[in-house]
Amino acid sequence: MVKYVYKKRGLTILFSIIDWFLKWLPKRKVVNKNYYSKILIVNFGHIGDAILLSPFLSILKSRFEKAEIDVLTNPYSENVFKRIKSVNRVISFLPFWGNQKRKKGDFFKSFISFFILIQTLKKRKYDLSFDTKGDPLVILLLFLARIKRRIGYDHGGLGNFLTDVPVLNEKQHQIFIYLDLLELLGIEIEKENIKLNWPLLAEERQWANNFLFRKGVRKNDVLIIMHPGSRDPSRMWPVAHWHKLIKELLNSAPVKIILVVGKGEENLIKQITKGINDSNVIQVINPNLSDLAALIAWAKIFIGVNSGPGHLAAALNIPVVSIFSAANDPVRWRPFTKRLHLFYCSLPCKNCQKKSCKELTCLKLIKPHKVASVILEALKFS
Repeated sequence: MVKYVYKKRGLTILFSIIDWFLKWLPKRKVVNKNYYSKILIVNFGHIGDAILLSPFLSILKSRFEKAEIDVLTNPYSENVFKRIKSVNRVISFLPFWGNQKRKKGDFFKSFISFFILIQTLKKRKYDLSFDTKGDPLVILLLFLARIKRRIGYDHGGLGNFLTDVPVLNEKQHQIFIYLDLLELLGIEIEKENIKLNWPLLAEERQWANNFLFRKGVRKNDVLIIMHPGSRDPSRMWPVAHWHKLIKELLNSAPVKIILVVGKGEENLIKQITKGINDSNVIQVINPNLSDLAALIAWAKIFIGVNSGPGHLAAALNIPVVSIFSAANDPVRWRPFTKRLHLFYCSLPCKNCQKKSCKELTCLKLIKPHKVASVILEALKFS
């Protein structure tokens, strides 16, 4: 029986009715082959999801070395996949069902582009595909594109349009949830050897060197990167806590801090740094992915919330202090690194998966002086 993940009861009822009718269709046929020449992976997640999918892509490529591996993703994550060597082509598409910023009239344009996408995928003649998120409309897309083997999770509905459905084990890291899809192909995975990796180009390192030199940062300086922002307000540590953390670090050790925020978060950085007039605090607003990675690679430690840059820091093998909201499960979504200190307050409302929260009790209970103590100890200043 399908365990639907929708919070809105109407969607659960809708897809349960559709699935009831679909179960009377002829049973799906599993097309087993020893080799696949054209493979499509669909992942409409954000930067963190894309980074966590990289081991899956590397292992898939090592199994089917001569296969063309394409990734269908959204504009937010396409640059991550373009950096992964095992990916041959990145197809960018903004799904109309997940676009919260959609304007009036955009729905019909997106609907038309969806059918154009189906035709594009048909022409590519894929013989293997993966839906990595359990998205019913992605499952429908793969079915309509006539891809013979369609592997994916069934927790959103329309699973009868898949040819292979693994059991979803949510009590493990998201990396392993992705990798479980490969076991249906008979690929044996040594999970204890899985690591993330983000290779930097020489010109990216040089850009960071030049930028930091202009900002007064030298090779022997102790540099801390902080990323306080998130697309979901429920993940954001209070501004006052960030302010206190910065002041305590500056008063306790000879450190330099780079405070990074994304597009539209200029006001956040103003609030955090209000009253802090210190040349050792450097503001960086809306860097591109390559520049952000190059800056993080310079740091002695990274501090952030549950967002993509934390996963990027883990892939760069930089120590991570993660201030984790109880809205999400840290077992599944924490930065995948042994060099991690996780701050997490478990409350009865944990795993609520809310986008916003008025109370933010789980984050308010994580005190700045405790975070500062861990950072100073990690930097050998305690």
